[in-house]
Amino acid sequence: MQGKRTTGTDHDDGDGPDYGNDTGLDGDAGTGYGFDSDIGIDDGFGSDAGIDNGIGYGVGSAYGDGSGYGNDSDTGFDGGNGDGDDTVSFTQKGLKLMETITIHFTLWFQKGYIADPYFPEREELINIQKLSGMNRARTEAKREQALKEYLRRQEMSQEAYEALEKRALRPWYRDGDQHIIIPSHQFYGCLIEGGKTLSASQRPCDPDNLRHILQLSDWATGKDKEDGIYERLVMPKSGTGQPLSNQRALRKNPFIAQFHATGTISFFLSDIPDAQRITDFVSYCGQRVGVGASRKMGYGRYTIAEHQVT
Repeated sequence: MQGKRTTGTDHDDGDGPDYGNDTGLDGDAGTGYGFDSDIGIDDGFGSDAGIDNGIGYGVGSAYGDGSGYGNDSDTGFDGGNGDGDDTVSFTQKGLKLMETITIHFTLWFQKGYIADPYFPEREELINIQKLSGMNRARTEAKREQALKEYLRRQEMSQEAYEALEKRALRPWYRDGDQHIIIPSHQFYGCLIEGGKTLSASQRPCDPDNLRHILQLSDWATGKDKEDGIYERLVMPKSGTGQPLSNQRALRKNPFIAQFHATGTISFFLSDIPDAQRITDFVSYCGQRVGVGASRKMGYGRYTIAEHQVT
């Protein structure tokens, strides 16, 4: 609140220069007492004792709300533009930009999801089978003999090998309670591949930085076991994509179908100011890319059922 310009009246005793009749933004006229010191009671906006010489200490003056050192002053949050606290300071802006936004998603998988995980145990199992030479054997007996001889040289028992094989061929990623989940690294892969198909103006961030900018959780499916087995004939190929044989091989994978998956995506407001861009991006990736295995056959595709920003 700003005072109106008035003229203060000073009661001079005649012994010094008169600083009365001073004009200041002190509301109503202040009355000075003493040797022209103009120390008086400012009755304009409250009984605030101050120097009533036009730059007094009353409310609406040099140290008040309308000028030099008040809440609405040059040392206030607004940098002296007189607008008060409606403009935040540099520190406050920094804290605002570091605010974390989290979107809680519920995704609907209609056809289903196939995990086909690649655990570290599978890598170890493949190396054992490769180094033993069992895959080059033409008969089952020779295969078993080659493996047995290799395990003996490595001082690894048949029981340890079978336990490793069982762990390597687990069909699902699971949480601590053994519920089936979609791990975050598979969902990262979905979003990164989706980002590569969009222009810079359409995607929320560069795909190479997506793992740093977006923080993804694992996604709960509410499933404990598969709903069916997906079977198909495929042409065996090498790691470079070259066909190894013209004879098709039968592949089988368990799948879960018609379920909701719940998870979160978090990010800094400074990185992505508009949360709607993330929602649109996740929706696009669910329809055009998918998550998990056999995506070209329609598995792993999803739509957004619900989302909430916190």
